[in-house]
Amino acid sequence: MGLTNKLFNKLGYVKRDTAHRRYSMRSYNAAAINRLTEDFPTTPSAVDQDIMDSLRIVRTRARHLQANNELAKNFIRMVLRNVVGPTGFKFQSDVKERIEEIVEGRPKARVVHDTLAETKIEEAWEEWTLPENCSVDGQTSFREMQELVLKYACRDGEGFTRDIYNTDSPFGYQMQLIPPESLDERYNQQLSNRRIVKMGVEMNAWRRPLRYHFHGGGIADELWNIYDTGHMFGRRVPVNAEQIRHLFVRDFANQTRGISWLVTVMLSLHMLGKYDEAALIAARAGASKMGWIVEDAESRKPIESDEEDDEGNQFDSFQPGTIGKLGAGENFVGFDPKYPDTAYGPFTKVLIRRVASGLGVSYNSWANDLEGVNYSSIRAGLLDERDEWKMLQSWMIERFLLPTFNRWLRMAIISNRVALPMTKFDKFNHAWFVGRRWAWVDPLKEIQAAILEIQSGLNTATNVLGERGWEMREVFSDLAEEIDLAKKHGLDLKIFNPEARVSGQGNLDPDKNNDDDGTSKQAETDDEDRSMQVLHQVEEILRTHRAKVEKIIRNKNGVHEDG
Repeated sequence: MGLTNKLFNKLGYVKRDTAHRRYSMRSYNAAAINRLTEDFPTTPSAVDQDIMDSLRIVRTRARHLQANNELAKNFIRMVLRNVVGPTGFKFQSDVKERIEEIVEGRPKARVVHDTLAETKIEEAWEEWTLPENCSVDGQTSFREMQELVLKYACRDGEGFTRDIYNTDSPFGYQMQLIPPESLDERYNQQLSNRRIVKMGVEMNAWRRPLRYHFHGGGIADELWNIYDTGHMFGRRVPVNAEQIRHLFVRDFANQTRGISWLVTVMLSLHMLGKYDEAALIAARAGASKMGWIVEDAESRKPIESDEEDDEGNQFDSFQPGTIGKLGAGENFVGFDPKYPDTAYGPFTKVLIRRVASGLGVSYNSWANDLEGVNYSSIRAGLLDERDEWKMLQSWMIERFLLPTFNRWLRMAIISNRVALPMTKFDKFNHAWFVGRRWAWVDPLKEIQAAILEIQSGLNTATNVLGERGWEMREVFSDLAEEIDLAKKHGLDLKIFNPEARVSGQGNLDPDKNNDDDGTSKQAETDDEDRSMQVLHQVEEILRTHRAKVEKIIRNKNGVHEDG
């Protein structure tokens, strides 16, 4: 080291390459900047800026994938099937009240269900969910509304609904679906009073939405020139945030607009689709064209054939089992593109697995590929996937269903469609929504496990029924009606059997566990075991008392035992 470097080191100065090398040795490898990471971004950016720069392109490409890519289309269908389900979210009113009682001279409080209020609310809700009452267009039921807003959120990244308080409608409350492109993402402006507009959303200093600025001319109108002019009819229509339901999954706390759920895998799906297209065309070309006949220019002879195409060109046709003969100066050059290739299947399967991981779904269910799966492997994959669906169901309930019920109930009571006092609105404003639930690959094992959990005290029947989308009061009510109906017709429904047990081998087959007269063999075995236990206990008690009596008699006769 030279004199100059020693002097600079004492003063605290270090050469740049030396400082960079020391920093690299103690920093994260992911932060290294070298020839291998030169295409890795290093400049931070705001999430809203990233969304604003990409929102329109990503939304357009996501819609293109839905229309033209089989896997993208199937993912959106899977979301609808597993989150909303075939019948939509199940609704149950949950109105409770506290009752004070005097039990054995002491005050005691208990909570009971107000079944009369629950019945009124549930019947009115079922009527409102019909298309003519639910939507302003009179064509969309509430189940369809759930599907459409979820489809918008999945494909486009966000969905919008607007509350319409219409006195002409029976309940005074309806909903309107708004396509995401109606919100002007290019409208960004700093306003007074510390308000700001970001991508069409007007917010206060705390980022609380105040108004949404949609393209003018009526929110439901078609957007004829939105991508050319930037706004419809040259103006925007602000709508108060209290009327708008803006559904999107947040990845960041300060995120204003949503982005497509396909954004992570969009490029891979596009490339895979193009690869499939090229491979299919190559296979088709290889199966269609056999080869060419090459003529020697010096000894060229015309093709001798009686067949001609529409343009008068002569050709030879190929037929199975025929052997052709080439003329002088002619050679045959075959065409073989080598497709489908043996590496095509494994390569596409690996890529589809990666894409399935990015979407949070099971590869086997998404790609309809059940090759090589067994009960344990497919169950493990489905458990993770169904947790993903349950998370989305909770998101839908919190962000869409419960707010909708709150506003509907208020207007239903005001319009007297639900004859309940408004003064007790907080009491009535309790609802229970549950999404679809799924049957297992082997339901017998799951039922046996649930029974064992309940019998051993590790779980409750309420939880088990809730996991299946049922409510205990409703189940018990239906069972009571069935039992009463059976008694009226002279039938005996043995639904609750206190002697029923699950065998150690988990066998619930009635043909194996029951005698001809319907008596449970396992129940008899358990009864015998319990009887033997009681008998042994009685014998032990008798032996103890006999020893005590004999000791007393010996003491009376003057025979004393040591100790």
